[in-house]
Amino acid sequence: MAGIVSYGAYIPIYRLSGEILNQVWGGGVRGEKAVANADEDSLTMGVEAARDCLKGVEKSSVDALYFASTTPPYKEKQSASIMAAALDLREDIITVDLTDSLRSGTIALKLALDAVKADSAKKVLVVASDCRIPPPNSAFESLFGDGAAAFLIGGNGVAAEIEGSYYLTSEFLDIWRLEYDKITRTWEDRFIREEGYMPYVRKVVSNLLKTRNLSPKDFTKAALYAPDGRLHRDIVRSLGLDAKTQVQNPLFDKVGNTGTAFAPMILIGALEEANPGDGILLANYGDGAEAHILRVTGEIEKIKDRMGIKRNLESKLMLDNYGK
Repeated sequence: MAGIVSYGAYIPIYRLSGEILNQVWGGGVRGEKAVANADEDSLTMGVEAARDCLKGVEKSSVDALYFASTTPPYKEKQSASIMAAALDLREDIITVDLTDSLRSGTIALKLALDAVKADSAKKVLVVASDCRIPPPNSAFESLFGDGAAAFLIGGNGVAAEIEGSYYLTSEFLDIWRLEYDKITRTWEDRFIREEGYMPYVRKVVSNLLKTRNLSPKDFTKAALYAPDGRLHRDIVRSLGLDAKTQVQNPLFDKVGNTGTAFAPMILIGALEEANPGDGILLANYGDGAEAHILRVTGEIEKIKDRMGIKRNLESKLMLDNYGK
């Protein structure tokens, strides 16, 4: 059996309230979003999430580190090697950067799972983190948030086994950045909804459930990526899930869309509340889509002392103005 042995998360302490965003952006924003400090980026946030994940774990047992981000600090310099040094991991490990897709975090989980199953690594640390810059005066200013998630994948002491997965790859241009772009670009919302996100997520989830002879009612929680809150509500209805009892809070009004780290962070939120035997449906989107079935084991009780999502949400300082 291979799966998630431990998890960790990091959310910057600073928050920007909807009230302040409405003063600048024009109204309609609710809740708040997490904002990285001036001395934070995807790498430093990833280190903090990894430290949370490795609490009580012998660092010498980690054989590989995969870092996933669309906003790594370097273009020609491996961020994973810096992270390994900051975490004081062994020198003789494999370090890998995965980038250029919002699905990089869950793709890294797949690679880590395959490495453990193939016995080329006993334990693999997977870290997903993003710190994206929104276009000025755009909807992304209130939507984007900063954060990081980490998982330790192994074959022993598994807290959540990944029982099945399904993947789809698509060449679809919805959100992107070119070589010298600092801010994201995007196509029209309806085009993304009708030709990209909705059909691909529906298809990947339905295909996975069909292969396992399951229905949406068979899951305790669903951790679903969505570009924004409206599309999240739409996909929940489309999949036939109970929004009140089955769907994990996507944190749009508490943290924001954290890019590569978003689906992993929602999954951690579900694991924090999970009990042994629970089934979790995870779905992610970006250059295609993927869906996973996770089964929680009794080992989950041993790792509920992490900062995770809940404790990070409680630790916050509100910014008093947009300029800061």
